[in-house]
Amino acid sequence: MNAATTPSHDNDIPVEVDYTGSTRGKFDQPNLRPNLPVYLDAEVQDYQNVIAAKKETTASGLPERMAFLL
Repeated sequence: MNAATTPSHDNDIPVEVDYTGSTRGKFDQPNLRPNLPVYLDAEVQDYQNVIAAKKETTASGLPERMAFLL
């Protein structure tokens, strides 16, 4: 990198980080079940809404209603 492309804040990061006194795994949550978003195509989402209306629930309530199938 030359002077024109080197950011002026390049010296903000220390060369070495001292982790003395740190606790390993402090924020670890082994039983955590992540809830990831699912993005559906409009056609699939419309179909899901039709099914939800037939079951008298919302589209977000369908997984709970259908959990017994698993």
